[in-house]
Amino acid sequence: MLRTLNCERCHGKDYDGLAAPSVVAYVRTQSRESFERVLLEGDPSRGMPGYRANPLLSGNVEGIYRYFLGRANGTIRRNDRPKSHGGAYEP
Repeated sequence: MLRTLNCERCHGKDYDGLAAPSVVAYVRTQSRESFERVLLEGDPSRGMPGYRANPLLSGNVEGIYRYFLGRANGTIRRNDRPKSHGGAYEP
């Protein structure tokens, strides 16, 4: 799903940073609430769009957060790709 939204264009193919910061490092240092706020509202001053109006993303915030939290704490490796389960998050 993140690939559908083309997030790797700015955050890098493994979301470790490119033109935009690492999502993995962000989750490591910020609260879940902060992650959700930036995901849904964006950070316009830094060029990050908000995705509240996109049901593909806004309906999967918890799964997206868990994926990046797993990446941040090492329980999910960079090349691990979760599978979709009835509409659940899929990177």
